[in-house]
Amino acid sequence: KFAKKSKEDAEAIFEDALRLAFEYTDDDDSGELDPNELVELFASIGHTVTLEGCIKIVECFSEESGNEKHGLTSIEFIEIFRDTKYLALLAKEERKATDRVSNPKSKIVPQNEGSNISKKEASGSGSTY
Repeated sequence: KFAKKSKEDAEAIFEDALRLAFEYTDDDDSGELDPNELVELFASIGHTVTLEGCIKIVECFSEESGNEKHGLTSIEFIEIFRDTKYLALLAKEERKATDRVSNPKSKIVPQNEGSNISKKEASGSGSTY
């Protein structure tokens, strides 16, 4: 039988998972993730946030602390998921990133090296069967 977990247990497990993902992404063991690393970390846990969005998140923490920051600590990263203000900012930046992907300004189709697909097929106007 499985013991029923309390809300506090679930939150602790979630925070441990976020901390582990943070530590895994912190390649240089600096204890802080810069915006580029945050993009990678958010992607690894299922959130699509652009570099610009991650910069905004770091700037928000800079304004809160009164110190110029260049990244987030694991405690600050976990705070994003605890505080509705930061969670709203994350959701806003995710929407922007998703809108950018689903509504590109141009229809550029990247060509893969060695790809056998024609430009006509890539654009969807050709039949593959």
